[in-house]
Amino acid sequence: MHPVPPTRRGVGRPGPLRAVLLLAALASGAAAAAPYRVELLAFAREDSEAAPEEPAKLSCLARATPIGTDPASAELPRTVPAARHLMVNEAQALRRRGSGFRLLLHVAWEQDIPDGKTGPWLQLPATTELAGCLRAGLRKEPEVEIVLSYLPDPSDQYRVQVKRPVRPGEVSYLDDPSIGVLVRLDPTAPDALPPSAPSTAPAGPAPAGRDAPPGAIPPPPKKPFRW
Repeated sequence: MHPVPPTRRGVGRPGPLRAVLLLAALASGAAAAAPYRVELLAFAREDSEAAPEEPAKLSCLARATPIGTDPASAELPRTVPAARHLMVNEAQALRRRGSGFRLLLHVAWEQDIPDGKTGPWLQLPATTELAGCLRAGLRKEPEVEIVLSYLPDPSDQYRVQVKRPVRPGEVSYLDDPSIGVLVRLDPTAPDALPPSAPSTAPAGPAPAGRDAPPGAIPPPPKKPFRW
């Protein structure tokens, strides 16, 4: 019977120390997450000629994470109080009599978005007429994907699913025949904000142009967003 040769060092199962070092290396290589504030306005068109569909539940709701309603919570995602909303002018324009639009939802929250990846689905606060999800990503460029269900009548449903790139600090308009969406992403990390601008109310002498450093936030528009 031949003796079993001794196991070479470094061959076979890793010992406890090697396993810990391996896990640490994997963790250090994981994608970093950047803190962002997301704000969304959804509105219906009074003169829409879009054809309704049969009511059906949105598939994203089954795997979406609800947005925390306590703004003082340390856990993300968490809601942002209405007093800190940035798209106030846009909301007022939608509420104005004779505008031809009806505001359905105005919500803002803070979340982490993984660098180079798409974040998880988040469940938007539901109303009697509107339900939906949003997920944001930082791949080649920042982007958002939105899925909405609008039920002006129990027997009629309008579904919207749109995905498009957005520029941080700018209001983006996501057009659809039945539901319009305005969305804005703003980085909230201290090193992403202009030195003179507070993290909750960015301001400055002029909007950030295409030559502005990454993450620079322009001031809120002086006039309502025009669509």
